[in-house]
Amino acid sequence: LLASYAVQAIQGDCSEDSHLVLGELLPECVIKQYDMSAQMWEERIRRWWANNAGQSREDAEMEYLRVAQDLEMYGIQYYPICNSKETDLNLGVSAQGIGIYKESNRITPRPFFSWSEIKNISFKNKLFTMRTMDKSTITFRAKDMSINMSILDLCIGTHNLYLRRRQPDLLEVQQMKAQAKEQRIRRMQEQNRLAREREQRIQAETDRDRYKNEFNAANEELCNLKEAMKKTEETAQLLAEKARVSEEEALVLSKRASEAEAECQRMKISQIKSEETKMSLERKARDAELVAHRLLQETERRNREAFMYRSQFLGTEPSWPQSWYSAYALPCSQQYPAHHHVISSSSSGDGGYLAQQNEESTMSNPLHPHVKVQRSPMFRSEAYLNGPPPDPSTNQFISSDLTALRSEIEKSRAEYNEKTKQLKEKMSEFRAEIESLKVEDRQTEHDRIHAANVQKGIDKYSTLRKSGAGSAKSRVQVFDGL
Repeated sequence: LLASYAVQAIQGDCSEDSHLVLGELLPECVIKQYDMSAQMWEERIRRWWANNAGQSREDAEMEYLRVAQDLEMYGIQYYPICNSKETDLNLGVSAQGIGIYKESNRITPRPFFSWSEIKNISFKNKLFTMRTMDKSTITFRAKDMSINMSILDLCIGTHNLYLRRRQPDLLEVQQMKAQAKEQRIRRMQEQNRLAREREQRIQAETDRDRYKNEFNAANEELCNLKEAMKKTEETAQLLAEKARVSEEEALVLSKRASEAEAECQRMKISQIKSEETKMSLERKARDAELVAHRLLQETERRNREAFMYRSQFLGTEPSWPQSWYSAYALPCSQQYPAHHHVISSSSSGDGGYLAQQNEESTMSNPLHPHVKVQRSPMFRSEAYLNGPPPDPSTNQFISSDLTALRSEIEKSRAEYNEKTKQLKEKMSEFRAEIESLKVEDRQTEHDRIHAANVQKGIDKYSTLRKSGAGSAKSRVQVFDGL
């Protein structure tokens, strides 16, 4: 996370062609503590770097310091010292106060004195003397005589800064703060303008890409339509050719059908003629039989008359032969074929048309009216932090500038708390991600102490409160007993 803020302050927003120098962003000891390659480190730094898009150099530096100030060893200058028992200790000077640390643990002070408890610090005869507000005294010396003045100057300067922060600002300081505030407002306006321009550019690029994709899709669809039209034309030509062939085949078939029909008519006519010829022959045969029968009867009649004449001439009774009776009898059992009549009937049906009218009835469902509810606009009411009620004894009111300052401080504190909460969540996710890649053999004692404090939920400020608990006299006794 700190490396991402550092590279944001150095190179600006993240880009694909940006180059990262891992040795300049992370200490060598941190890189060796994890079983991760340089590519894995760069990937994670770029992931966090992308979240810092839009931050200016000043904002990135402020975020870097905001994260770093919560580390246990941040802002502490360590000096090797000895107490009255010649025990090797470390003196830690920070903006919060002075802490005494053991050689093996520079995270948890034993004990800790805040600047509000320290009255003064003096150096005399190679010894440092620190007096507290309850008149307790701590005496120690530095292991190296060359750092005595450095320790004294740092303690005095840090204590003066602590006192100055609690004094009212001078006119020059107020003017500088006002100028800094104006610059910050202008910088925020510039950042907002740049952010709007960046969003507009991104939106324009998005629209351009979308239009380009739509244009490419339309071209592709047009090409597909052309290919489909070409295929349709080819199919239409094939269908037309097939239709022409089908028409020719239909003509041939119709010609054959007409020839077959003509042949059928001819055969029917020939059959009718055959029937008529047969009937005429049968009629002629019957006529011939009748003529033959008549001739036979006439012959028999003449023979009988001749026989009668002969009998009369001879004077005897005529005796008719039996064959004459049978000869004159007509054969009754003979059957003649009946006449055959050929009846040709043609049936023709009257053609008509059947008109069918389809009535389409459409039913329309009743439309339910849509009720549009317009929400009333939300109005934000600004809450102003009023100062405490006026003191009746002095009858003085808190000025509007102080009220505005308090409201601004409260707003900044709320923003800081929100950012701190989000940062803690991100750090928890990152710790859980790289915890499995940690190499235990390469962890230092301070790393193990820090990991134990994180698991217990102990941070820098709770450690300082715990180390600074109790009276100053009891903590002096703890220091002397080390």
